[in-house]
Amino acid sequence: MDSRWTRAAAFVAPAAVMLMLITVVPTASALRCFQCGFYTDGVGSITPCINYTVELHLKECPKEKSKSCLKYVSEGVTVRACSDECIEKESSWGGYHYCCKTDACNGATPRDASPLAVLLSVGVVLWGWGRQGVANQQR
Repeated sequence: MDSRWTRAAAFVAPAAVMLMLITVVPTASALRCFQCGFYTDGVGSITPCINYTVELHLKECPKEKSKSCLKYVSEGVTVRACSDECIEKESSWGGYHYCCKTDACNGATPRDASPLAVLLSVGVVLWGWGRQGVANQQR
């Protein structure tokens, strides 16, 4: 009976170690940026990024350009790419380079909150609190 337990332990112990390594050791993954359109600095050549989608344009960056995601914007034209550096700057052609370092961060620009939407939200909350106070007083 001891030999069965010894064989079982000989199988289970390495399997348990492998399972722990698989679940505990983090896996490395490349930065994923939207890659759409082309821009050549110094020449001013721009091929714009139009109608980009997650399925088609969110890709892993190649090793040599895996430090940051880049978004270049000039006169309404946008180019999205991977970059080997993260330097936000104005280009010689009047455009601007934005960079970030998290997956899919070079997507759409977040919109500022509309003052009307903020005012309406605050009004609804205050109205709800007022109604709750009236209901509590009537009890």
